[in-house]
Amino acid sequence: MRVLMLCERAPSVDPAVGDGSTMISANFLRELPPGIEVDLIYFGDEGSAPDTLALRRVASVRRVPLRSRRLALLAQPFTRLPRAGWQRHVGRRQLQDWAREADVLYTHGLHVMHHALRLSLPVVAHEVDPWSEYWRQRAIGLRGPRRWYDLLQSRRAARLERALAGSGGILLVVNERDAESLRRSTGGHVEAVPNGVQLFDTGENPVPADHVLTFVGTLDYPPNIEAVTRLATEVWPRVRSAVQDARLLVAGRHATAKVEALAGDGIEVVGEVEDVSAVFRGARASVYPGLTGRGTKNSVTESLVAGCPVVASVESARGQVPGPHLLVGEDASALADRAILMLRDDAANEEARRACAVVRTRVKGWAETASRIEGVLIEAARRSPSSA
Repeated sequence: MRVLMLCERAPSVDPAVGDGSTMISANFLRELPPGIEVDLIYFGDEGSAPDTLALRRVASVRRVPLRSRRLALLAQPFTRLPRAGWQRHVGRRQLQDWAREADVLYTHGLHVMHHALRLSLPVVAHEVDPWSEYWRQRAIGLRGPRRWYDLLQSRRAARLERALAGSGGILLVVNERDAESLRRSTGGHVEAVPNGVQLFDTGENPVPADHVLTFVGTLDYPPNIEAVTRLATEVWPRVRSAVQDARLLVAGRHATAKVEALAGDGIEVVGEVEDVSAVFRGARASVYPGLTGRGTKNSVTESLVAGCPVVASVESARGQVPGPHLLVGEDASALADRAILMLRDDAANEEARRACAVVRTRVKGWAETASRIEGVLIEAARRSPSSA
């Protein structure tokens, strides 16, 4: 089977140029089982390049330049595409020529899904998270142009989701809760394929002596900026007043000026780290108090796999099973109370770490994720009228 793979950005696990989405596409290619040929097309500026190991599974690769962000913003009144979708343009004839030998089109990311509507191939559209819901949720509480913009993007994302489902495509997201929501809103075929995670070698996992909490994530990703800001301004002051020697380490790539400004009063923004497992090992718990975002947070899963208990909001705990290892709080006060418990109570923390070890045995690596996606691609090809 031959797959035409269309990506928003170059598949990459490089923390300097990649993000959570590029990590998924790169790991899919790295772990793709034999028997499938992939022709890769990605959008990016000069200098962007796919992961070297991922390229070993690719029969051909093409880069398509991006339209400018400014032009994309100016085009918003005249297009039905989300802004970043308008930036990713390729001519119909060129796309059809590239798709001539393909059996299935696999699109990765919302902002290339519209190209699937221009081809007669069976489609697997890996949206990752339901962006219509994300933008709608983010608009809550906003006013003026920002609210109008987010609601506009939400409507356009929803239109693409319905169009793909209505044309017989298969939509992929990362957890079953989001899949069920999209099934209701689109009436189409939606499947949940969880992301794989890096399976850290935890070894002995004692409770750290220091009263350290952590937040790990890409620090220019809007839901993470919202979450860490809430952590620093609403949750942390309560924790700090109860445990005066407590420290909070904020780690992750691409820290924005807004995130860096949160440093102080026991908060250290360390930015990108070479070994994230060392950050988890040195913390009594990770704290994720986000109110926006869809899908399942990779950082929550990685923390648990690394043996570090998690305190999370309802939204940040999406797709996970609460327990001693994952304490869920509905407001800032409840989140602070659970974080304080993990800092003060060694017995509770030890129980949480034992529960993390059980979770680790159930979590799948990227090879399992790639195998699941391969199965969906084969299913899509079999459902195609041309294959009957």
